Amino acid sequence: MQNNTVQTLIDYVKDLTGLDNVSDAKVIRALNFGVDNYSYLRITSSGTWQWDSRNQGDLNRVTALVVGGKAELEDELIALEHVEVLGVDGKYFTVHPKDSRSTGEPLETVYSGNGTPQYYDLDGRTLRLYPTGTATVRLSFSRAHPRYSVDALTGPTGVSPIDEEYIAMYAADRLMIGSADTARVAVRNELAVFEARIKDMASKMDRDTPRRLKATIPSTFTRRSRGKR
Repeated sequence: MQNNTVQTLIDYVKDLTGLDNVSDAKVIRALNFGVDNYSYLRITSSGTWQWDSRNQGDLNRVTALVVGGKAELEDELIALEHVEVLGVDGKYFTVHPKDSRSTGEPLETVYSGNGTPQYYDLDGRTLRLYPTGTATVRLSFSRAHPRYSVDALTGPTGVSPIDEEYIAMYAADRLMIGSADTARVAVRNELAVFEARIKDMASKMDRDTPRRLKATIPSTFTRRSRGKR
């Protein structure tokens, strides 16, 4: 399936709104609100499969140096998925989240002194390891779709072709705010349908995960009572 370009989305938005003379820059601004909302839907929808935009040029994984038990994280990090610590053997191992509210005492008190980190706590953009110390951490996270730019209109949309229309409709709805155009009602109705479809698809992207088998017990055995030993 071939992706459209950003210019294709702009042309479609103009068709939907009838605003033939609207500037590309204004449409781009509305499209960027659309990709922000699209990112929100994909990140917050249920499912274990981790979504990332096709327009990202690197992996959604970064390393950071923890000094004195804490590190400041990147601004683009939205939803932290997994935290690993580099061990003395050169291999990463997983540390798990821990909240001081679950212990009843400050974590630095519960896990006092230095040692091999076992847990992490995230407060704003600050990541803390417990027990404290200096270590290299590797973070896997969710991030938003990159915003479009007026000087890159021939670039790809960065989303699945079956979701491109949602972003265009979202932009059209934004541009039609305050107008008396009755077509906006139809656009908003379509938006609701597309939003539900995106959420449903996001929840089904992990179809290859293992399923637990449930045995079917013949009724002959379920009706038998156990005798006394």
